[in-house]
Amino acid sequence: MTEQEIKEFWEKLGFEFVPRKESPRFGREQDYWAVYDHWIYPDGTKHKELPTLRGIKALGNLFKWAVPKLEIEDDWRWEVLQEWFYNAMRNNNYKKDPTKSAIALFRAIQQVIKEHRPEKVRGE
Repeated sequence: MTEQEIKEFWEKLGFEFVPRKESPRFGREQDYWAVYDHWIYPDGTKHKELPTLRGIKALGNLFKWAVPKLEIEDDWRWEVLQEWFYNAMRNNNYKKDPTKSAIALFRAIQQVIKEHRPEKVRGE
């Protein structure tokens, strides 16, 4: 999972990168975030970085930001996510190494987005 893949993944789900503005000085009238590169999340909040896909927070971020964006209209999409869940539960991967489980879910969501009508992903 490369940084570019992660960036493209989140952008497809409605995350927007905003580069910092060149400004000779920081004033009260200026937006705090104007002097920093930042991301605007789908809920409108601004953050320095994209949601992490490492550690225990990774699964929470995917279920909070990615899974709800999928408009699952057919059994195939559910099967991909169910297979991921079944394998994670069976192998207890989510307890042993949450990052590995998050990568597996990331790949499953990527597969759903790429192979079945990517225009149906809300946020684009």
